[in-house]
Amino acid sequence: MPYEIIIEGRRVIEVYYHNQVDINERIQALCDVEEILRKNQADKRLLINITDIHSKLTTMEQFEFGKKLAESEELQGSRVALLRKLENKSNQFINSVAINRGYYLKEFFDRKEAVRWLKK
Repeated sequence: MPYEIIIEGRRVIEVYYHNQVDINERIQALCDVEEILRKNQADKRLLINITDIHSKLTTMEQFEFGKKLAESEELQGSRVALLRKLENKSNQFINSVAINRGYYLKEFFDRKEAVRWLKK
């Protein structure tokens, strides 16, 4: 699987994407996180780590995924940190679509800083 979900205590859920990730795998990761939140196994603090992602989503797939993020009931009220490399802008359109529909996230380039912000 090109992603791992790591739960740090009950404080932070990290979704770590690596290698090639397609739209179905992105949606499956979202469903897995929603299930964890539904079962109240963790706080609504998400670290989305795309530092090692290789994503070739079409513009339409990016639009649909961004829309799905914003419409997720389980993610409502979540604190979301997106960790990426400065040169990696593969998630930019997804973020714009989601943010324009009320989904809140903050981008980071340093993992420690992202985790610190999530734990505030």
